[in-house]
Amino acid sequence: MRTVIIGAGAAGISAAVELAKRKPWEEVLVLASDPFPYPRCMLHHYLKGERGAKELSFIQEEYGNGSL
Repeated sequence: MRTVIIGAGAAGISAAVELAKRKPWEEVLVLASDPFPYPRCMLHHYLKGERGAKELSFIQEEYGNGSL
């Protein structure tokens, strides 16, 4: 079975991680228009140059590289 989640914000990513934990045999697909998942509340750090894209990511490496 495949679950499709639309949106890679905090809620979408949290749902994907929880589904992966509870049903590791099922495919979870996250669709988003952003090039990588990031917390919107931390975006000002990226815009000010204080953090790069990789430092904003809240995706654990075991769940993928963050590319969408």
